[in-house]
Amino acid sequence: MSGHAPEKILLAIPCVDRRIYTDTMMGIISVLSQAQGAVVPYVLIGDSNIAHARNTCAHYFKNKTDCDTLFFLDSDIVFTPHDFACVLDGDEQVVVAPYARKVLGMPPVGWGMGFCRIHRSVFEMLDGLLDPQGAEQLGRYYVQGEGIATHYFQTGPSQDAQWYGEDSGFWHLCAQAGVTLRTERRTRLGHIGTLAYECPHQIPPHVTPYQGPGPYPEVPDEPVRVPVDHPELLEPGPLL
Repeated sequence: MSGHAPEKILLAIPCVDRRIYTDTMMGIISVLSQAQGAVVPYVLIGDSNIAHARNTCAHYFKNKTDCDTLFFLDSDIVFTPHDFACVLDGDEQVVVAPYARKVLGMPPVGWGMGFCRIHRSVFEMLDGLLDPQGAEQLGRYYVQGEGIATHYFQTGPSQDAQWYGEDSGFWHLCAQAGVTLRTERRTRLGHIGTLAYECPHQIPPHVTPYQGPGPYPEVPDEPVRVPVDHPELLEPGPLL
């Protein structure tokens, strides 16, 4: 292992309604059975504010574990150990896997947090961000029972009058800090709604020949190395 390659991973699963879908749990069990203790599960229950939930997970990861990598898994993502291994591959600080939105005709979520890994060094870099006046850029707030946590996962309006939807505020901060990122396109994730929407195709071919509007990029056999400069991350994301 070298660079920022994961060695010990906290698998964080925010779960507002105490429900983890069966297919998601099967993926979790499969990964844990093969991880030989390198993956530690952490389920956060009962927080309907997803930004607050992700901040709580990050606070726990930073202060209560010796893990070097935080892996976010949403409770409605269908995955296999192969998908998990693809995201662990490489030594970038952040790796993100796209997954389908739960709306037919829309392109996949390219920069969501439902299936991604974040190295501990990323949070240390974000802690060092300063505003134009030289003050700390990130805010703080109280997490019940845990103390003061840093607000890494901003949603809503920013100081420069932009709107950041779910998850996009964090990627904006990563772009500002110069974090190394990669989009992992070898994965085949499902996203459970009225059916298991798939990516890169929205629904399984055996259900219907309809594949969505596309075009979808070819899925490579090797990791796609993404440059550090990500101007698209600086654009405000949609509120989903």
